[in-house]
Amino acid sequence: MVRQSPVEYRGIATFSSINTVIKRLINIPVIMNKVLLLCVFLASLSSLNAQDNLPADSINTQINTKKSYGVIGINYSNDWVYMGRKDSIKVPYITPRASYYHKSGIYISTSLAYLVAESSNRVDLVAIRTGYDYFGKRISTGVSVVDYFYNKDSYNVQSEMTFYTSAYLGYDFDVFEAEVSGGFGFSDNTDGFVNTELNRSFYLINSNLKIVPSVRANWGTQQYYDEYYSTRSSSVMGMGSGRGKGGSGGGTTDEIMTVFIDESTKFQLLDYELAVFMVYYINNLRISFMPTYAIPVNPSKVTIDQDTFTEELDNVFFWSAGISYRF
Repeated sequence: MVRQSPVEYRGIATFSSINTVIKRLINIPVIMNKVLLLCVFLASLSSLNAQDNLPADSINTQINTKKSYGVIGINYSNDWVYMGRKDSIKVPYITPRASYYHKSGIYISTSLAYLVAESSNRVDLVAIRTGYDYFGKRISTGVSVVDYFYNKDSYNVQSEMTFYTSAYLGYDFDVFEAEVSGGFGFSDNTDGFVNTELNRSFYLINSNLKIVPSVRANWGTQQYYDEYYSTRSSSVMGMGSGRGKGGSGGGTTDEIMTVFIDESTKFQLLDYELAVFMVYYINNLRISFMPTYAIPVNPSKVTIDQDTFTEELDNVFFWSAGISYRF
């Protein structure tokens, strides 16, 4: 795979990622088995009441069609928040994206996130996603895999994660739509996640404007977060550490510190999120806006050398806006 130079990325190629996933799934820890059982249990509850919802990142923006099509677009996000966690320095991105959707439901998408922070301007992330979506009258389901290539200097809270695979199941109850999804994130270790969501779609202006308020709850383990704290967190790197997987740190000394998060393998509730997705259709043009309010819970205990403290988690508001064209 060709990568832009001189920017360096920490990532794994798609085919080597698959090999890595197989190896890690073979040695998956006990906590992952619990995650799998929980995913199956939640999915079975959804299927008993029967109906599905769209993935949170594209919530109901897919258009059912018997034809293949492509989409190009650009998006701006004012900060990067993952499971209610974020770096102390904002991570705003401008992200161009290109996707191809086959009429069978298979798709492939690639995006490039350009960091537009006050102190840094660079390509911070390249992501390649492929998957399959099915949208029935009431049920929707799908699977996807994503390969992440982060800049070695990225302080994105998710930047230690190199690969992610997930599946979702949703059902339309008429009054509201419900969705449950589960996934595994791969860094130096393996994390498991479960996400649940309720939403309702409203149509205005001759159905050209779609408004989808939603409420989400996210569970998971945090080994990727432990690795982020150890190598990339700006709040820790600013304490004089010379660490970092890229060989550089935010401090001015060569002091080496031991940093880890207690119980990073514990599967627990991480945050609640309230969001409103809005999209306006003008023929093949699509203009979208999505504000989100995240309420993080269960703060981690962080140990730096011999000192242990509980991280401060604040509720956070963030938003994204974009424009895309379907052809």
